[in-house]
Amino acid sequence: MRSLFLILLLVCTCLTDLRADMFADALALEKQGQHAQAAARYESMISQQQASRSVLFNLGNCYYESRNYGKSILAYERALLINPRAADVRKNLALTRKEAFSNEVINLPKGPLHALSRSEWAACIVICALVLGVSSISAWLRPLWRKSAIIIGVLALLPLAFGILALKQRHTESARAVVTASTAKLLLSPFSSADEITSCPPGSLMQVIRVQGDYRYLQLIPSNSCGWLHHSEVELIEK
Repeated sequence: MRSLFLILLLVCTCLTDLRADMFADALALEKQGQHAQAAARYESMISQQQASRSVLFNLGNCYYESRNYGKSILAYERALLINPRAADVRKNLALTRKEAFSNEVINLPKGPLHALSRSEWAACIVICALVLGVSSISAWLRPLWRKSAIIIGVLALLPLAFGILALKQRHTESARAVVTASTAKLLLSPFSSADEITSCPPGSLMQVIRVQGDYRYLQLIPSNSCGWLHHSEVELIEK
């Protein structure tokens, strides 16, 4: 058993060192101004399930320097999925959107419902539900603890309700996408020969409504324009 533990510890250490080396190599390329090569390294890390706020943030910076605003905004949006409180990510995302959309200011979501990521809210709900359950059982089994258990239960109930509200109001975020193609045209129907509704610049935020073959029916955010885009022109923020 001890040998197995040591082997697992050694493997974890090696993997950690490998990830650190890959990140250091990508960062060195980025500092040298080789943004395309650095972006490729960061993308490789992400494909190997090594996505983190730092990796996605640096990837967004590389694409920004390459003037690939669509990919840059996508990377920043994915970084905010991990940590919506990251001030540096929010700042760079706002800057990139401002440049991508002709200096148009786009307000990022704020407020207590966006203080945590959806996964963090989900974890909060589970923890509060467990606390509420334990306090209820304690109040029933131990009358002397009833007052304290009720107080703890009420305190757990508040964030539980708030978390449920946050997930309910933000449930559509899982279907949000970003236009990554250099030229994308919103079409009336899911055919390449269909009439164009409007053009969507790289970085445009979309809400996926439904899928048909190789096409996605989307709503352009914050406008109400709806139409079809080929799947190669848009990427989901949440994979």
